[in-house]
Amino acid sequence: QEHFPLAKEEALKKGYRWKEEKSELPSANRAALAEDIADTPDDILKEVLQCESCERGYKIIAQELKFYRKMGIPIPLRCVFCRDKERKRRRNPRKLWERKCDECQKNISTSFAPERSEKIVCEACYLATLV
Repeated sequence: QEHFPLAKEEALKKGYRWKEEKSELPSANRAALAEDIADTPDDILKEVLQCESCERGYKIIAQELKFYRKMGIPIPLRCVFCRDKERKRRRNPRKLWERKCDECQKNISTSFAPERSEKIVCEACYLATLV
């Protein structure tokens, strides 16, 4: 479903099984989230939060809260599934383009499209920068 998603009807037509996603947690309190992680009490660990995208309930665990506090990051407004979907959406497409190394002009294959502005270098030129 991640790389070649099918709609429910398409999957059933092909003979695949289909399972509807449903939240294990009841809908929850979005108002419990503080703007600043420093203002977030430990009681947030007992709360069921509601995703602003899909409205699925999710919880924050102690290790997660500790990490957010250490990094100064606010509690996420979206559930782990929506955050993961967004992260995957930002990836380069599963396609390779032929480009030239910006340093030595050698032909290379890359997942960065030719119209993108990033500097693309071959492995040899990249390794030369590390020395």
